[in-house]
Amino acid sequence: MEESEGGTMRKARPQWGELQKVDVLTENEFPELSPEDRELFVPISPENERKRAHGRGSVYLRKGSNVYLMQYRHNGRVIRQSTGQTSLKLATQKLDDTLAHIRVTGAVPIAPIHGPVTVGQLAEDMLKDAGASRKRQWKDQRGPQFRWNRLAPTFEKMRAEEVTVPIIKKYIAKRREMGAPTSTCNREISFLERCFSLGIENEKIRHAPKFPRLAEPPAREGFPTPEEYARLRDVAEDRAGVWLRAMIELCGTFGWREGSLLKMRVRNVDLANNRIRQEGTTTKSGHGNECLMTPAIRKLLIRCIGTKKADAYLFSRDAEGTRINFFPYKLWRKVCREPGKPGMRFHDLCRKAARDLSRYMSQNTAQEICGRRTPSIFQRYNIQDQATKDDAISRLIDSQVAIDSQFSSQSRGVRMAIKVPT
Repeated sequence: MEESEGGTMRKARPQWGELQKVDVLTENEFPELSPEDRELFVPISPENERKRAHGRGSVYLRKGSNVYLMQYRHNGRVIRQSTGQTSLKLATQKLDDTLAHIRVTGAVPIAPIHGPVTVGQLAEDMLKDAGASRKRQWKDQRGPQFRWNRLAPTFEKMRAEEVTVPIIKKYIAKRREMGAPTSTCNREISFLERCFSLGIENEKIRHAPKFPRLAEPPAREGFPTPEEYARLRDVAEDRAGVWLRAMIELCGTFGWREGSLLKMRVRNVDLANNRIRQEGTTTKSGHGNECLMTPAIRKLLIRCIGTKKADAYLFSRDAEGTRINFFPYKLWRKVCREPGKPGMRFHDLCRKAARDLSRYMSQNTAQEICGRRTPSIFQRYNIQDQATKDDAISRLIDSQVAIDSQFSSQSRGVRMAIKVPT
């Protein structure tokens, strides 16, 4: 760095045979500049200098490097950072974005501690966290890994700071063209968002872009009528056995999922106290559940237990209690054809349970029995059909008519009492 007229120091680096245009720096602007640092700068001619307004910082080059550095003040402290750019225009834009970020948030967007971080590195940390996490939804490694397999061709080698909203929207549009449902696209973007949030927690990156979502279709509204439900239970026992009928009865009464039912053991049934419970390790929410058994459920479970040991699985095809690893969906489709419900899913019985429970108790109690943690999730199951709505409105009309007739008779009696005879 050299001093010229007016006490200014000009710094730049010759590049491609010409001197780059950089800012003019003064001694008062950078008092912390050491004498050793002054030797790292080369002067430029006055005709190539480009001044920035006071307080706007500056960009410069070091000897032996073509990557621009930026320098600015924040809270009385001089901050020097690399812009990561070899173009003066892009480096200046980086400086302007940094200063704008400080004005809005009041915080300095410090560069990554571990150097340039790719999305692949963030995803690797995410998959490790999913394997070690105690959360029930991350215990199955297939979900996170399958989502990353879709994201990897686009984002794996991309630097984290290069991921922007337009790039994410372009990826969503591409996946939609490939036929992926909106819910699948949202789950993949949620995985990507978790990668960035985990990177911020680990201090590998400092900020993350916004992650847009698509509007998902409404929840399924199918559920069996009482006649179809009774027919379904009979066909299930004839086709498969008492174990499938008992599962249908539990799901249709309490709204318990088929995955947690298949993991239940004989010890979870307390015949002495007439109770049945789910362990937290077998439920999706991670919380246990305990309910009183109805007479119909008690009879079916006694038949399911038979001579099984306490650690044997409650629902099994044989008498020893061998576990059924996967729900027999092929058999379920055959069972549903006879009652006239070919497209019905086993999970649709949860909607029947939510509707029936909501009629006899508060929503919070019904939500606890079904094992749903949030009201929003429970409302996706608590679907009312048109007949239920018409019945509720009919009862409302009857109550209004009764109230109107009562008050009208009282008002007539008052008028007759105050009537003065002529």
